Amino acid sequence: MNYPECITLDNYLHGEDKFVYTVGRGLNWMIQCAKDIGSGAFGVVKRARWRNRNIALKQCMKINDFTDTKKYLNAINKETKSLVSVDHKHIMKLYGTSSHSDFLYLLLEYAENGSLDDYLYGKNQNRYKMSNGINLMNQLVNGLAYLHEKKPKPIIHRDLKTNNLLLTKDYTQLKIGDFGIAKELATKNTTNKGTVIYQAPEVGSSPAIYTEKCDIYSFGIILWEVISRRKPFDHLDDPNPIACFYKTEMGDRPPLNIELITKCEPLQNLIESCWNHDPEKRPSAKSIQISKTMKNIKKLMRKM
Repeated sequence: MNYPECITLDNYLHGEDKFVYTVGRGLNWMIQCAKDIGSGAFGVVKRARWRNRNIALKQCMKINDFTDTKKYLNAINKETKSLVSVDHKHIMKLYGTSSHSDFLYLLLEYAENGSLDDYLYGKNQNRYKMSNGINLMNQLVNGLAYLHEKKPKPIIHRDLKTNNLLLTKDYTQLKIGDFGIAKELATKNTTNKGTVIYQAPEVGSSPAIYTEKCDIYSFGIILWEVISRRKPFDHLDDPNPIACFYKTEMGDRPPLNIELITKCEPLQNLIESCWNHDPEKRPSAKSIQISKTMKNIKKLMRKM
């Protein structure tokens, strides 16, 4: 099915809490907002209905918050065209963008089971199974390989973390969310601990250096977190964002003296290679995928 590259908002019906969009050849499609399902630097995220499917409607920054509005909108349109073309079962679908009352909105695929962070630490953490955690990490690798191999140029997420990995199908399917356009729209993308603890050391350079290997570093941190079920750098006496990033730049990493890691040499080797200080020494997502490393790790862990 083909989706529009851009969806233009006509008006907002305040009394009924509905958005009216014009899509394609002047066809009106009603978006019915059910309830708030999240909030953050962006603002509110609502669960909604559009074209007979559940979606997540995410409010972004005010357009007039940018000094060069035209440049900003051109960048968003370019990013949207790139991301609407993304079609992979482990990547959250962007259906389109819209604007209303100086705000931008993203129409996104809906993930009914929340984030990986919720799964690890939230009210449903008792449902967590290590075997499923490894499966989800294998899916993350597959999604990253797709993004990094995209033509004519790779798509780099730049903000991978457990909060940006969404789950569906009773927690068994992972979808990468909040990439690309979301990074550009965030009001705070490097100052909160939730992001800094997953960032590669080279991101701290001026200007920041973003390559596919930044995502691989983040993957290594997330893989450690899924195995340990601990927040990265929780061992620090002062785990504030500046302290965490300073430690990262100095070569510090989350501790590997965790039984499941020390007993599985391929797992430890993969984690260490992914968060290597030298980006050139980190593996590509494609190489991890081709080697079937994650599946082999799962087989070894079954024997423990």
